[in-house]
Amino acid sequence: MRVLESNRSATVEVARDAPKLAEFLGPDAISHFDRVQDGLGSLGIPFAIDPRLVRGLDYYTHTTFEFQSSALDAAQNTVCGGGRYDGLVEELGGPETAGIGFGMGVERLLLACDAEESFPGSDENVRVWIVDVADGRSARDLTHELRAAGVSADRSFDGRSMRSQMKAADRSGADVALIIGDQEISEGTVGVRMLRDETAAQVPVPRDQVITEVQRLLDTRS
Repeated sequence: MRVLESNRSATVEVARDAPKLAEFLGPDAISHFDRVQDGLGSLGIPFAIDPRLVRGLDYYTHTTFEFQSSALDAAQNTVCGGGRYDGLVEELGGPETAGIGFGMGVERLLLACDAEESFPGSDENVRVWIVDVADGRSARDLTHELRAAGVSADRSFDGRSMRSQMKAADRSGADVALIIGDQEISEGTVGVRMLRDETAAQVPVPRDQVITEVQRLLDTRS
């Protein structure tokens, strides 16, 4: 079976002239396969029969299949693959049970979505960047609160330095940076700095008022 899925030119050449599995189907298998094709045709689902398609597990019965994306390179274009395994439950000690299933690679699916532009990204830039050089909890909570209030916000991770996080804030294109350190936590405040105004100073704002203040500042820049 592995010979059929080999991409080596010499092996492909030999397999090209080898007998096809479809030439040895019994009446029940032929009837089943005809019905599968009829169903696909009735639903308008395009398909191609690949006599060299191989699944790597030997419990498959009847039809095996793959879904491929034409937007990806041929060597990596299979997004999903599976087939019928009517005898699997019985082999595992259960009752005779018809079955069908598939496996799908999340990373491959996301690559296909990006290549096909299935989910175009939002044109909205990050408006607020949270810089937390304390323990990260404030950044976690503030990011959640801002997003819940409809404000596009993001933060730095991995316990980076103040300088590194401020660089990330500047690269993000955000209008406002919220800065939290040990002093701000002890005072119950958040430092608010306008990033696109070089003359603007950092202003301490009470923690329970920071969402309202951010919304006010962003409204003045809209």
